[in-house]
Amino acid sequence: MDAQLDAWVSRELVWHGQAWPGQPVALTVGEHAQHAGPYGDAAASWRSRLVLELPQLGPVELELHLAGNGVRVARRAVSGTAADALAGARDELVDALAARGLETRSVLVQNDDG
Repeated sequence: MDAQLDAWVSRELVWHGQAWPGQPVALTVGEHAQHAGPYGDAAASWRSRLVLELPQLGPVELELHLAGNGVRVARRAVSGTAADALAGARDELVDALAARGLETRSVLVQNDDG
C-alpha cells in the first residue's frame, strides 16, 4: 500500500520486467510540472524513460518528453555502432510519431563510447 501512495504522491511509476522472454527492461513514467502554453493555458508534461540491453546493440536508453501534441526524444547508447543505428532510424521514428498525431520537436542521439 505504501508503494501505491508513493506513486500517487510522486506522480511517477517505475516498472521492471521483460519486454519479451529473456529481455529485461526498466520503464519510468512520470508527470512533470505544468507549463504555460502560448495562450496562458497550462499543459501537462510527461516524461517516459525506457532502459534495456539489446542483444546486438548493447545498453540503450530512450527518453520521451511529451507536452501537448509535441514530443522530444533523446536516445543514448554505449557503443558507437548502436548510436549510429539509432541515428539511422531517426526518420522512421519521426514518421511513426507523426502517424499517431505527435509533432517531433527534437531527436537527440548520444554516444557514451567516449
